[in-house]
Amino acid sequence: MRPTRLSGVLLVLGLVGTIISSTILFSIDADRREIDFEQSSNSVLSDIQTTFNIHSELIEQLAAAISISPAITRDQFARLIATAERAHSHPAIRAVEWIPAIRNDLRGEFEQRATTDGFENFQITQRDANSRLVRADDRSEYYPVFYVEPLKGNEAAVGFDLASNSDRLAAISSSIESRSQVATAPIELVQRQGSSFGFLIFSPAYARDGEKLLGFALGVFDVDASVGASLRDHQVDGIDFTISDEDHGLATPILNGTIEDGLVTLSGLDRSLAEEFQADIALPNRIWTLTTGRAAGAFQRNAWLWAVPALGVIASIGLATSAQTIERRRQTSMLLLESEYERAEFDRRIVEQELENRAQKNQMIDSVSHELRTPLTVITARADLLSRKLPDADERQTVDLESIKNSAKQLKGMIDSLIEYSTINSEFSSSKREITDINDIVNQAIVHFKSDDLYKRFVINIREPLLGVHCDSILIRRAMIELIENADKYGKESTSIKISVRQEAQKTIFEVENSGEQIPNDEGINLFQPLSRGSIFGDASQPGIGLGLAFVRTIAEVHNGEATFSSNPDGKNVFGFEISE
Repeated sequence: MRPTRLSGVLLVLGLVGTIISSTILFSIDADRREIDFEQSSNSVLSDIQTTFNIHSELIEQLAAAISISPAITRDQFARLIATAERAHSHPAIRAVEWIPAIRNDLRGEFEQRATTDGFENFQITQRDANSRLVRADDRSEYYPVFYVEPLKGNEAAVGFDLASNSDRLAAISSSIESRSQVATAPIELVQRQGSSFGFLIFSPAYARDGEKLLGFALGVFDVDASVGASLRDHQVDGIDFTISDEDHGLATPILNGTIEDGLVTLSGLDRSLAEEFQADIALPNRIWTLTTGRAAGAFQRNAWLWAVPALGVIASIGLATSAQTIERRRQTSMLLLESEYERAEFDRRIVEQELENRAQKNQMIDSVSHELRTPLTVITARADLLSRKLPDADERQTVDLESIKNSAKQLKGMIDSLIEYSTINSEFSSSKREITDINDIVNQAIVHFKSDDLYKRFVINIREPLLGVHCDSILIRRAMIELIENADKYGKESTSIKISVRQEAQKTIFEVENSGEQIPNDEGINLFQPLSRGSIFGDASQPGIGLGLAFVRTIAEVHNGEATFSSNPDGKNVFGFEISE
């Protein structure tokens, strides 16, 4: 082919290639921007959910403390709240209160005790038609604010009977009926320091017999401050968000805002938002909805992408004018690809691919497991909420709801195992190692089962003396427990389980032997692979996802050892591992 024809062909091919590559890059960039937006939205959702969980745990722990010490004084209550604040900052708290349950016949005694406690002329109050505080009407039971922190700015709340307010009384009744925490619909806060909306969390406190209701721990939280604390210094930019409550009406949001440069800027509640992402936020017995969209100018196409077609045209012209030079370079390149070079390059790529696959697998397991937790929490909350909304459910509905709850609980256990395996497999270099007595490790693993009938089936064979070994005792004990549980799960019932430990040269060998269906040696060693189940258990007769023995193998490799397996014709399967100094 003549140079001019070759130059023309190269020019056409270069331009066509530029068009195709530019189209692909623009498409990839659009997909990347969509993924970035979804990841950012999920990150915002996760942080807000975590903050609300912390709020809920604080009030639940306060109720538990009062259940243990119902005679708590005002000073003790104040110190308890101060201790919780030091342990974890709660900038969204506007008040934390103790609301005792007071029968009508005990009202006078209670008011006298409150007066003696330092509140002059204390009485249980309510608001009249003009919103003035007046003495509360007679009713069978009162729920007055008795302790409140901080007291400054909340003095008027002391003595106010929450049962005189229909919304508060509805939340109290719901909490009593469910014997669990309840979050209220959005309310306008008296202690307003930001948005006009807040919410309350009621947590019931019962006497030690579990029957008598002592009262409620109550937290008053500012929605604006809660979300602001969640997203402070957040590594997400260009997100418009809206939070709504289904009982409050999705058309009227609780909070509107934008995240830019790690700062949250609030917007008017009448701001419209193009819905691009929507997910649930779980509160006690309540679901809120987070909706996000792209802020103006955010997640835009990178300007440098336009350089691709420009550079493609320039490169095409350069290729056309340098056709002969390119041909010579191509021939030179072909000569360099000798068999030995190809072989070395192939080996290098295999190693790199293996390392990349392992890293991607661990990252995928960790990411998927964490991402499953929030929808799983929502499923559980929805199931609980549905249970309470169907008090007259028939037997089949009740069984279905319990099945949902049990399945969610089982799935949570599987997710926790996946996260733990990913953590051990990716962060093994940080394990804590020290000289440890092997006898102590074995004893701790055995004691783990002491309250179980399984303990009676142990046959211990330790070849003494055993020297101290430089290892992570927690991981080694975990590996021993996994081997014992594996022997119990897949061995024959009521047969003995032999636990052996010995040292040979520079190795310490741990083995657990059980009687069970014989496993071929080549299949047995493969059971140490993640998510692996043997062919004899292919019907999934036992629960689990096949990570127990994978833990053992990983722990052994962390200690410069390996997992081991052997099977005898008499039905003895021996799973074990060895570690080296």
